[in-house]
Amino acid sequence: MKDKLKVLHLFNSLMPSGAETMWTAAAPFLKEMGVETHVAATLPDLGPYAGRMEEAGFRVHHIPHKAKGHFDWGYFWRLYRFVRKGRFDAVQIHPESWRFADCLIAKAAGVPRLTATIHNVFTHSGWRRRLRGLLLRILQKSGVRIIACGASVKRNEERRFGYSPDLIWNGVDFSRYVPRPLARADLGLQPDQKVLVSVGNCSRIKNHGFILDVMRHLPAAWVWVHAGREEPGRPERNEAVRRGLESRVRFLGMRGDVPDLLRMADVMALPSLHEGFSLVGLESMAAGTPAVVAQVPGLVDIAELFDLCRACPLEAPAFARRIEEAAALPADALQAGRRQARELLKSTFDLCTNVAKYVALWRGEAAEG
Repeated sequence: MKDKLKVLHLFNSLMPSGAETMWTAAAPFLKEMGVETHVAATLPDLGPYAGRMEEAGFRVHHIPHKAKGHFDWGYFWRLYRFVRKGRFDAVQIHPESWRFADCLIAKAAGVPRLTATIHNVFTHSGWRRRLRGLLLRILQKSGVRIIACGASVKRNEERRFGYSPDLIWNGVDFSRYVPRPLARADLGLQPDQKVLVSVGNCSRIKNHGFILDVMRHLPAAWVWVHAGREEPGRPERNEAVRRGLESRVRFLGMRGDVPDLLRMADVMALPSLHEGFSLVGLESMAAGTPAVVAQVPGLVDIAELFDLCRACPLEAPAFARRIEEAAALPADALQAGRRQARELLKSTFDLCTNVAKYVALWRGEAAEG
């Protein structure tokens, strides 16, 4: 067995999203485990998170598709040459697109071990469902370890696509969540205001516009604070202005202090249309901040596991009521929920422990965890 391990992660663009931020937080643990970690972005845009991953110790590469949205033979040849020259011990594939081809290329380039993580609950139907299931079963039979990041993802893959992936939960580094909340005054907030926080890059799937609907049903003391990259044209910000809610909204952009931001908040809201297993949901539990999440697969997992999290249908009045209930938890219930969250995070969602399960797969030592 080699003491050192050279591993390549394939992503689309490097964004401040769940998978990239989780693996970036895991960089010190990977180093301690003897893993030299490389990451390659495969879309034309390298992504704004590349610098942060480099700072964490990743060696960042760019192997872009030249013809966006089209089959690009040149990309596959470039990827083959890069992987072959790199002599990687393992390749970890994150994107849903081109997963089958990327795995075949890595195998052809001589990579001994391949892992691929399913990061979402996919709802394909008809021939797309049958084709996706067939390709994943072929990969699995060829030795590729397919990994689900949460229980809903695993159940969905089994029931909808006809195979059983391994389960390795997403994880958080609990040591980052020390009592160091931001001063609300730093964000222009008053002491008597209530803070609803959301974290994530804006997109249709993240459904942040729904929070504007919710704000109309919350008392005027509530302020929505959002951290994450906005979409081009800033549609949520413009919609807040159109509805006359701009004084009750703060768009902070990309932040490096998410743990502190979560600790500052009264409640965290996560109204996504679908998720795999939300990292920010785990982060909210690590921060001890009550959360209200959409009643959809992936987010329901967190609500079922953690006492501080409640799932709610995507109906604005009901969601607002849940938020107010979460903010009004008695002190003893809040402390009990935080104790339960700490115990569960340490036993099941510890980042170092769960990353070690990936490393064991890359070394050929273990199955799922």
